[in-house]
Amino acid sequence: MIRLISTFLIFVFLNIASFAQSKSGKIEFKIEYELIEELESQRSTLSNKMIIYMNDGFSRKEEVTRIGSQVLINDIKNNQSFLLMQIAEEKLAIQVQEPCDSNEIKEKITYLDQTKEIAGYSCKKAVLNTYENKKEEANTIEFFYTNEISGVYDLKFKNIKGTPLEFTVRSKGMTITYTATVISIAQQNDDLFEIPEDFTILSMSEFKRLMSN
Repeated sequence: MIRLISTFLIFVFLNIASFAQSKSGKIEFKIEYELIEELESQRSTLSNKMIIYMNDGFSRKEEVTRIGSQVLINDIKNNQSFLLMQIAEEKLAIQVQEPCDSNEIKEKITYLDQTKEIAGYSCKKAVLNTYENKKEEANTIEFFYTNEISGVYDLKFKNIKGTPLEFTVRSKGMTITYTATVISIAQQNDDLFEIPEDFTILSMSEFKRLMSN
């Protein structure tokens, strides 16, 4: 069980970031995986769909896996993110976003000529390379973005001249591709961005201690 939770959290941190302010809306993504042989046994635990909801100053990301549901709520103004998880009867809100110094992160964006259509929108390819001073290895994200939609839904993409509708992340033997399938621009219910009263709020260190028991 602990190994499944650890894998579950890897996917959280591949995607975790505060979502920058943008127009209200909803984007549905399909998720596809390429896994090394050692991880194939865990494929059935992985989510194949992600939904992002956005209102000014807040966002919500939803995924469902075999071991439980995953919801990430981002409060932009207060620079806070909470992961909502329900494992068996436990309902937890784990604070996973900590303030970071933007000067510690360097990035390079390379825009390419390759094009494709995604969810009815014309997109162009780009590559984002980021390097954190505290880490030895760089991160590379390949993505297709559109200029037909305004707004940024993830701080990883805040400096990109468009909205990514497909992106690929590689980490720890996994290649994960997120592709938008349905896009709607509409005001979202404020309740989506609140922590339910029946959830227990934990720090990440408290959650790790809980899982080790």
